[in-house]
Amino acid sequence: MKQLYIFFLLSYLYSSYLIEDGYDSKNTIFIYQSGKTLVNDNRELKIEKNGKLDLEIIGLPSQLLDSGIQINANNFKLNTFSIVRDLITEKDLLNHFVGNKIILKDYKNNIKIDATLISYKNNTAVYGTENGVIINPKLEPIFPFIPKDLKEEIYIEATGIGNIGTSILKLSYFTEKVNWEAEYHLILKDDDKATLSANYQVQNKTDKSFPPSEVFLIAGKDIAVTSPKNYRAMTKMTSVENIENSSNQPLSLDIDDVMIYKVPSKMSLEKKSNINSSFIAPTQLQMKKKYIALHSPVYFDRNRRNYSSNSLKSTDIFIELNSINKIKYHLPEGNLNIYQIKDGQKIFIGNKSFPKTSKGNQIYFYFKKSDDILHSFNQIEYEENNRGYKITIEAKFKNLKNKKSEIIWQEKPGKFAEILNSSVDFNKENIFEFNASISLDIGETKKETLTLFIPKRD
Repeated sequence: MKQLYIFFLLSYLYSSYLIEDGYDSKNTIFIYQSGKTLVNDNRELKIEKNGKLDLEIIGLPSQLLDSGIQINANNFKLNTFSIVRDLITEKDLLNHFVGNKIILKDYKNNIKIDATLISYKNNTAVYGTENGVIINPKLEPIFPFIPKDLKEEIYIEATGIGNIGTSILKLSYFTEKVNWEAEYHLILKDDDKATLSANYQVQNKTDKSFPPSEVFLIAGKDIAVTSPKNYRAMTKMTSVENIENSSNQPLSLDIDDVMIYKVPSKMSLEKKSNINSSFIAPTQLQMKKKYIALHSPVYFDRNRRNYSSNSLKSTDIFIELNSINKIKYHLPEGNLNIYQIKDGQKIFIGNKSFPKTSKGNQIYFYFKKSDDILHSFNQIEYEENNRGYKITIEAKFKNLKNKKSEIIWQEKPGKFAEILNSSVDFNKENIFEFNASISLDIGETKKETLTLFIPKRD
């Protein structure tokens, strides 16, 4: 366990303590997909004098958010606290680069001037250029790098009443620049089988390393926490650590309206790190490709009420994976990589967004357009009266696949509608949508019709 160093100054009225992190206790980190993270940081607080006490809590990320901070300890009654941001300023950089070359930028005329900073005293900068010496020009200095001996520091100053003894200081705060995401991999093996696996990636882009902590992954991007004002991030070259650890497959926790996953073992998050681990082990699922031809009738636009087209269009393919009995927890949204097995080789064929899927539901997403199943829609009859609109639609479907196929005609009027007549049976999914399944033999072309009545609003 890292030693906790407490420096204190005794005076007539108060004591001051410097509180570092590193206490080996139950720290927890809740990482949201939004990029915000809640850190519950436990630190040892040893007080040697009763009375007024000032705490200086250090070891915090500069990406700390001003809102959401909580400080509690059994031997300390908090009165006030404030966040101190000791950031690198232009004055700090000018003092450092005296005698060195920098660049002066004229943003108005988009001109850069090579210069040497001769001196900087009493807020007066003297530069030497090829055209002579200039003093405090109305130009912006551009520095070549951030010196290593200049550091941005952030800490919390807390005041209150302390009691002699030792307890745990419970510090809770939000920070930016720590996030997680799920990445799914789907291997299409046959027309009716696929293998799904996934891993999660945790990125710590802050300037702080977090000690071993219990980590929870929160799905969703609806958390809103106010960012600090006047916050300026330094850009630095960083190395990224990639860690493969299949033992950290998270466990789903049942909490109403929240998708939350607990990483089984404690995890250390080094600054500027990138950690990958298993989320879903390879799981074979039954798969179904759905060919869906979507149409919505036109009844407001007089110029398009009667339209005709003989050209056949590609049909959308959706993939449905039967995961109900195989994956028994919620799946968060993420990136989906799709592969096809061809001649024994796994070939990458595309990338999609993986939809948020609640447990007990099928995994369902748009795949691509098919040039083997074609369709067209023509609005061949249109009548309007005081009650509403009568519309007849003719649909044409063609199967170019070398096997019998099925296409779904999905009619979406966009408002309440009634079927007056149809050449094929439609299922009413809801008051705004009708679906019909059309079977097509190899090379077959079919025409079907549908007549709708759409009432006018009262």
